[in-house]
Amino acid sequence: MQTCAGDWKAVNDYRASVTWTGIIGADGTVVALPVSDRPALSDPIFDANARLIAAAPEMVETLQALDAFWSEGGYNPDDVIWTDEMRAIWKRLRAAIAKATGAA
Repeated sequence: MQTCAGDWKAVNDYRASVTWTGIIGADGTVVALPVSDRPALSDPIFDANARLIAAAPEMVETLQALDAFWSEGGYNPDDVIWTDEMRAIWKRLRAAIAKATGAA
């Protein structure tokens, strides 16, 4: 999956009477500018959503690493060794990866 390189961060900018929260890559590239219909300067839900977006690359990489770790061990989510709950979790993990990478 190709994305803007580096560590993404949610930042607030209050310059020139314009307030925005953006997702910025390590090289300063603007990754996303979420829009809110909430008028408050500091909206906890909006800020939480921005942090979630900023964490997305690391979350996807972690999910991919976990899937690869299990798969390279010769396992798959349908193996009888897994409980029903574990099978469901692994399938959700793979669905989340597919959604994030555009494979869904």
